[in-house]
Amino acid sequence: TLVRGGRAAADLQRPPLREDIVGTAGVSSFGGFMTAVSRFGRRFVMAGTWLYAGYAVITGSVIASLALATRVAERAGWSVVLPLTVIGATAGALVVVAVLQLVYALLQSIMLTDDCRLSTAVARLRPFLVHDARQILGIFGVVLVLLVLATAASVLATAGLALVAWVPLVGLAVIPLQLAAWLLRGIVFHYVDLSAWSAYQSEYRRYAKPAAARMYYV
Repeated sequence: TLVRGGRAAADLQRPPLREDIVGTAGVSSFGGFMTAVSRFGRRFVMAGTWLYAGYAVITGSVIASLALATRVAERAGWSVVLPLTVIGATAGALVVVAVLQLVYALLQSIMLTDDCRLSTAVARLRPFLVHDARQILGIFGVVLVLLVLATAASVLATAGLALVAWVPLVGLAVIPLQLAAWLLRGIVFHYVDLSAWSAYQSEYRRYAKPAAARMYYV
């Protein structure tokens, strides 16, 4: 839907922003969604399967590292190994997960833009990364900063509501406020995810425009 909307309103980013141009991007429909599911569903399931396989490998590696560090830490003079391993394994896992998420989003963009199989998208991913590395890393950095800021704001809001909970009578309003805060957090995070995916897809569409196949489903 985002790809079709972007193509239907290709000049949306150019001022002035008019209502008729914005309206051309409104291509969302149940029929279009079901058509896209039948066309791309299997490819996305395959990509998602590989993504969760990567998560499983990361989880297994972290658990194995912690188990080994625990055994080493039981020896005299090696107690510092365990906390260092926890920090290192956590940081490494977060970095690898971020890379997997980036690769997953880029593969989705390539499959949709070129209407190709997952194997073909994997083959086209490397030259795209090499050619547009600066732009991709820039988008990734902006998204990462937004997620960090949103997470920090969410933590601060949760801590503030926890303090309010101790106030007599006023504390009764904490539960609905917490629900509203988590709802807003979910909307913000999903919006950031969609914005990031749209940016990656637009970047690849500019890169592959001469060879990109036009999507012919309606």
